[in-house]
This record gives sequence, C-alpha cells and structure tokens, in this order.
Amino acid sequence: MHARYYLTLAQSAEPELYGLRQETWLDRLEEEVNNLREALNWSLDQGEIKIGIGLAGSLWNFWTGRGLQREGMEYVRKLLELRPDEIGGMPLARALYAAGQLSYTLGDFMGVKEYAQESLELYRQFGGPADTAMAFELLSAALVTIGELQQAEAVALEGLALSRGANDRRAMAYTLLVCGAVPSTQGKNQDAIVFFREGLTLAQGLGDARLIAYELTGLGTAETNLGEY
Repeated sequence: MHARYYLTLAQSAEPELYGLRQETWLDRLEEEVNNLREALNWSLDQGEIKIGIGLAGSLWNFWTGRGLQREGMEYVRKLLELRPDEIGGMPLARALYAAGQLSYTLGDFMGVKEYAQESLELYRQFGGPADTAMAFELLSAALVTIGELQQAEAVALEGLALSRGANDRRAMAYTLLVCGAVPSTQGKNQDAIVFFREGLTLAQGLGDARLIAYELTGLGTAETNLGEY
C-alpha cells in the first residue's frame, strides 16, 4: 500500500535527521514530498488516522528543516482532531510532540506548552527515558519562552537526569541546551556556559549541524554577556 510504504520511509528517515546524514535524508524526503502529502491526505480522507498519526510523528523534523512548518502543522492539527480513542500510547505521544515542535517554530509558545505536557504524560507511561527526556526538553523550552523560569529549570533538570541515566547522547545534548537557556535568561551566564559547552561537545560528536548551531549561539550569547568578546 502506498501510504504504508511512505510511513515506513518516514520512520526510517526520522533518526537520520539528527546526525551526519541529516542533509542527505532531508533531500530524500523532499524528493518524495508530493507522495508524502498524498499519503497524509489519503489517511485523512479514508479515516486511516493511525497511518497519518505515524507519518506526522516522524516528519516534523523534515517540515521544520525545509521551511514547511505551517503545512506540517495543518496536517498534525487535523489528524489530532480526528484521532479515535484506540490510537494512544507512543504514536499519539510522538504526534503531540511533533505538534509541539512545529508550534515552537511558528511562535505559538502556549500551544507548545499544552502539546508538550500532553505528550510528556504519554511518554511517562509508554516511552523510554530518552524520549521522555526530549519531551521534558520541549516543555522546558516553552516555559523559558513564556517566562516561567523556576518551573522551566526544574523540568529541564529532570529531563537532563533522565537522559544521563539512559546515556543517550542526543537527548543529553538537547536537554543541556535548554538547561543552559534557563540560567542564561536569568543572567547566570557562568552556569549557562557549563551546560552549553558540554552540549556543544556532544552535538559535535553527533554531527547534528542544527544542534551545533544552537549550542554555539547559546554559548556565544553567554560569553558576550560576560564581556568575553
């Protein structure tokens, strides 16, 4: 079946969108973007929401990487509105996480908070520590942006502890990023630098170009605030 083939492709691509082959896989998905749209539209038209939810949960990084956030968010929103009760657990957690990530890039930070909280509840029940840590990271990022810094710090540190416990370098790097953002926002730049430097080392090891850029931006901002031009 066409839609199932593209669901498998999207799921295979998802982990590759964080590492050394990120650009190669973004290009591959872009070549198939019309087929991916057809699969998503088919799932909506035919009520095959499980396939659509699976696609949405795997494609958010592609949509953000290729500037298709609004289109991606429209698909995710429609699928979440139609989700039947039997679709829950990890597929729903991943789709809600995707909605949160897309909302973040679109500047809807209260939406990020809502999606991240719901996603986190499901990851705590059904997910592993690394995925759960990433949901903590997303929620903390939203809390930083809307100024709830005390809660953001607690959430970020809980996510970091989970990622360290799982020894997952990707989850650690992302949670370190938001762990640095909290003290940086509070003017505690020395504390922020410690987090950003560790996160940068991990990001460089992973070869995740976007994450390297995020860590460098955070580190550069904190250093500038300290007058280390």
